[in-house]
Amino acid sequence: MSQVSGSEPSSALGPVGKVKQAVRRGIPSRAEVEDLRARVRELEEAVAECRRHHHRTAELTDLVQALLVPLATRDDAALQQVLREYTDQLG
Repeated sequence: MSQVSGSEPSSALGPVGKVKQAVRRGIPSRAEVEDLRARVRELEEAVAECRRHHHRTAELTDLVQALLVPLATRDDAALQQVLREYTDQLG
């Protein structure tokens, strides 16, 4: 890992280098604060997207489980009920 010197311009540094430079100086510049705010917004959006994907995956897992039990027991009435409920949820 390379050392980040305090004399490098912040435009030449990556995100980690900018943070290290700000910590060394003690007080971040306005541009660095805005960069960090923008990065936090990006990370929050990424977390929200991951949560949406996780929630959808959980829903689909529940559906697959609900379908497999009636299929395994050859319970056509229960299978049709699960399919009707899922179709109704879709709108």
